[in-house]
Amino acid sequence: MASPSSPRPRARLATAGLVTARASAFVLFGACSLLLSATVFAPLLLAPLPRRQVHRCSRQVLSLGLRMLLRYIVLVHLTAPHIVRGREHLRRGGQLLASTHPSLIDVVFLIALAPQANCIVKRQLWRNPFTAIPVRALGYLRNDDPDLLERCAAALRAGESLIIFPEGTRTRAGQPLKLQRGAANIALAAGCDLTPVIIHCEPRVGQKAQKWYELPPRLPQFTIEGFPALDRSALIDPAQPRSVQARRLTRALLHFFDARYPTGAT
Repeated sequence: MASPSSPRPRARLATAGLVTARASAFVLFGACSLLLSATVFAPLLLAPLPRRQVHRCSRQVLSLGLRMLLRYIVLVHLTAPHIVRGREHLRRGGQLLASTHPSLIDVVFLIALAPQANCIVKRQLWRNPFTAIPVRALGYLRNDDPDLLERCAAALRAGESLIIFPEGTRTRAGQPLKLQRGAANIALAAGCDLTPVIIHCEPRVGQKAQKWYELPPRLPQFTIEGFPALDRSALIDPAQPRSVQARRLTRALLHFFDARYPTGAT
């Protein structure tokens, strides 16, 4: 008989099963990425098609694949079914989706919900043999591109959406949000409004300091909420210098987030 202080055998088995399920999700993601690279993304890149059409097809396929992955992690009890509010605010084209970032998989939710959204990705993904083909087929933007601001603005003006995490890193629980001005500068360059997105995860999982195998005390539930775009014209004075406009717009976005989930509670 197990001692009162030791975990019950069934509890240990359940924990081992969840770790295995989580590992299987990573393996499934990697295997599907390789399969899609070989069967979809590489052929599209080689096809005599306009680049924009290649990007649209690739993004649609990726979004579908990520929706299936999200169903899988619910099926194997890694997360509770996620809640989506304001879905109509996430699917419009030509908008800058500025989102909180509590978890490693936030971008998975956003790409699944906004199928044609563009992203800014780390330069390492363009050099990694497993990701180089997909990011090119998807038409994603490199974070080390010297013309990144103008490329972001051009994508928005062309009717694409763009996902950005204004914090520049994952939200830290219990700490005040600190936003960089990149999202505001892109909005000003493109002449578009910021569409706030709040992702809430309870209990927290996939944080920056967490190991991939660390499990929360109960199934985490994600809530993804899109909001109407902030009216840029009501928040800034176009006669002021661009740096002042960006600071005011960033402050307005921070106040919006803090009013709903204060002190980094997402």
